[in-house]
Amino acid sequence: MATPAGCGNPYDASCYPAGAMPASSFRQSLYKNNRYGFIAKGTWQVAFNHLTAGLWLENLDRINGRVWYAVTDPTLNWNYTRPYYYKQFNQQLNTNTRKLYAQDEVTLGPVDITAGVSKYLVTLTGKNLLDNGSQFASLNSNSSLLPSLGAVYHLNRHSQVYASVTKNFEPVPDGVVQAAAVGTDISHVKPETSINIDTGYRYSSRDVQLGLSVYHVRFANQITFINPQSDGVTRINYTIGTAGTYINVGGVESKGVEAIANWKVSPNLALYASATFNNSTYLGNINGIKAGNKVAGQPSRMLALAANYHDADGFQAGISGKYVGGRYGTIDNTEKLPSYVSVDAYAGYHIGFADSSRTVKSVDLMFNVTNLMDRRYLGTVDSAGTPGYYFIAPGRTAVFSIKANL
Repeated sequence: MATPAGCGNPYDASCYPAGAMPASSFRQSLYKNNRYGFIAKGTWQVAFNHLTAGLWLENLDRINGRVWYAVTDPTLNWNYTRPYYYKQFNQQLNTNTRKLYAQDEVTLGPVDITAGVSKYLVTLTGKNLLDNGSQFASLNSNSSLLPSLGAVYHLNRHSQVYASVTKNFEPVPDGVVQAAAVGTDISHVKPETSINIDTGYRYSSRDVQLGLSVYHVRFANQITFINPQSDGVTRINYTIGTAGTYINVGGVESKGVEAIANWKVSPNLALYASATFNNSTYLGNINGIKAGNKVAGQPSRMLALAANYHDADGFQAGISGKYVGGRYGTIDNTEKLPSYVSVDAYAGYHIGFADSSRTVKSVDLMFNVTNLMDRRYLGTVDSAGTPGYYFIAPGRTAVFSIKANL
């Protein structure tokens, strides 16, 4: 039923006559992925140089579509009638990736040195299956040469200090190509790159593993999605389809400290702890982003604790907790999400069969509970950092599984 004239809020039931049947639809997304590839690698020892070279070829075909069904009676349930009344889109997105790489490893006394270089060649295309497979977009997302250099100094058989610098690359995702189906200009979107500098200390013995690292990462051309602000939409727009704009937001700088510790208290019990202190900021001024703003969705502090137990009879159990500090939910830093704590637990049993002639050699029983305390919090931020768009964390969830090992 159309919204009556003079009705200020189309979501207000009092605007409609008694007995009016609300209209509702059920939206279904369709996915099908075909992925295949080829990997080749060769190694050579030339004097004190251990050389490695290889290639990685991969082709990914992704079919993505969306259909809408009419809900029979929204006042009773969400059961819907078939067939669908509207197919919004149906697309074939192809990503062809070729990677070439070479690496040299050299050991000079207590020092291991690794140097390498890689190159990506990536081609993306999009076809409209509702229009006889006509191609609506094609994009090359190739990398420059990506060098890497690292060194490890062995203080003794348990301790190491290390340092590395690497240039990384992330090609344009096929979601960017998908946006071109509705006329979005994607020619300006560049692949993401970063320069990672990492240094730290590692200790490893039979019962204790420790690690402390300091990092600095400088991203360039980070890709961000901007929702179309049209039709006065103030709620989640379920009909958006593939509309929207992708932009490179200049740069992002992340720096911080990470620490981990793992202690095997006994043959049956292990304890784990980790802490991360991070500072991530935008470097450019574009589309509401100001240089110096905190990166949306990036907490400044994260802590994790875990205890895991197992015995010789096949029983295992564990509990883990994590703390995620406050983080900004929007790219303009006008909304900040509170910190939260979440606890998970599991228990299981492994049953092995002595008779090797059995088809089933063993069975694993596992019971997992996530968000054990049933906390209510905002879990993740919309990837675009769009104001007010957040995902509520699932409540307490219990899953029991049985796995047969052949």
